[in-house]
Amino acid sequence: MHEELFIPSINQLRYAGYHVLAALVSEVPATKEEECRKAKSHCLRAIYDAYDNEINFTLSKINQFREDYKSIQILPTFPEYSQILVEARRAQSLLIKARKSNDARRGYYSDARDVARSLRAAVCAIEDIREELNKVVAQHNHGVLIRWATILVTIVGAGAAVAAAPFWY
Repeated sequence: MHEELFIPSINQLRYAGYHVLAALVSEVPATKEEECRKAKSHCLRAIYDAYDNEINFTLSKINQFREDYKSIQILPTFPEYSQILVEARRAQSLLIKARKSNDARRGYYSDARDVARSLRAAVCAIEDIREELNKVVAQHNHGVLIRWATILVTIVGAGAAVAAAPFWY
């Protein structure tokens, strides 16, 4: 889905590798344990960063969809859209909560995995429905064009009738 490399996660894994290597070469058990703890912490941070990036990416796709189809009613064609918006709000609140405190971040990993999976499915669903919604937009735009054309013809006709009125007598 999102194909560019995400550098912060890669850096965290690089740091984890450094700590794993330090643990392997250390002869002191306490140092080995501390280096392994640091490596694990960096791995968790890499996971956090990757989920954070994926959630932000999928939220941007959902927001773009919302912007693309703001002129039409989506729910009649795509009833699942309301649930997608609920999931998007849940994801936004999860991101905000995780950024506010380190304590909230500990529970973030499992929640983020579920939210990322859900948003990934939502983005697939909105991409699948785009073709149908484009038809609705085209129909809507055609209706708007017909209304404006009718108004314009009525105004021109009324203007012509008023302009021609002196010649009727």
